[in-house]
Amino acid sequence: MGCRLFWDQSGHSGVVSISSADDHTPDDHQNYILKLSAERNLKNRQLESADEWHRRHVTELILSARNELSQCPSEPTLLILGAGNCHDLDLKLLCANFSEVRLLDLDAAAVSLAVSNAVADSTECRGRLFVHAPVDVAWPLTRTVKDAHSESGVQVAQSAILSGATNESLSSQSDFFGELAGTELPRLVPRTDVVVSLCIMSQLIESLSLIVSPNTPDFPVGLHALRSGHLSRMLDRCLPGGTALLITDVVSSDTASELHTLSRSDLKPFLRRCFEQRNYFSGCHPDLVRKDLQNLTSDRGIPSQFRFHDPWIWSLGARRYAVYAVETRLALPATDSVEKGDHA
Repeated sequence: MGCRLFWDQSGHSGVVSISSADDHTPDDHQNYILKLSAERNLKNRQLESADEWHRRHVTELILSARNELSQCPSEPTLLILGAGNCHDLDLKLLCANFSEVRLLDLDAAAVSLAVSNAVADSTECRGRLFVHAPVDVAWPLTRTVKDAHSESGVQVAQSAILSGATNESLSSQSDFFGELAGTELPRLVPRTDVVVSLCIMSQLIESLSLIVSPNTPDFPVGLHALRSGHLSRMLDRCLPGGTALLITDVVSSDTASELHTLSRSDLKPFLRRCFEQRNYFSGCHPDLVRKDLQNLTSDRGIPSQFRFHDPWIWSLGARRYAVYAVETRLALPATDSVEKGDHA
């Protein structure tokens, strides 16, 4: 899983077990981020059955979002941002309930292997799983281009990572932050009924810290741009009447060892204390997410309903994470109708 930025009790940002941005030159950033993502997935691959409860709960949240769509289509579609090894997902069950399950990630090897295994294990998954990788969901954090390919029954959509926060590619830091806050994703990633961000936002913030030092005044600006942009891209990939589901880790046992022994019933008050003590992943506070979602949907003139689900504890190797989910249900337009095939 890697480590995350946190806010300490003095209000200053810090980093748990991670090299600072100063350890990498700008030219190294994109390669380092790609390597970091691949190493994280490789390390976690052996932990597939480490937390079956988390896997079931994540899948149930997705299926609940499907069942509560404003106008449930006969063949609903799903997009997962940050699919990785797919250890958080019951792909067989998702394929039984969605006509398309699109898996987007920076690490093409990890997600393609997960899909190949799913296709081999279940005929229900064949023809329903689509891989979009490598794709930078937080363009422009990294940059590379991969051609489309298809092999062993796995359909791989053409994708591109369009990025690079370097002086060569962007005229100024404000341009970089502006791009982070934008809605840009490869147009070959179609709009779907349900869009899920799967425990990836804290990882994106970790990547940002490799480009903009957390100890500079510019970091909070970039942090807001990244979070707002990530939420905006989720909403942008939702079809009208669809649902965006953000699932994010917010506190780690690295700074809150009580998570190792805490019961689920005690988690809510414990998290309140963590928030009061500023012991949480920078940028992931639910109040900040709520405010951004309200502003984004209001600016777009889209009536929306927000629902925060009860937090839970995710066991991953030696670490424990407090995780929460927020669901944004988009209302159908009053007059316009969008056909299922709209991939704008």
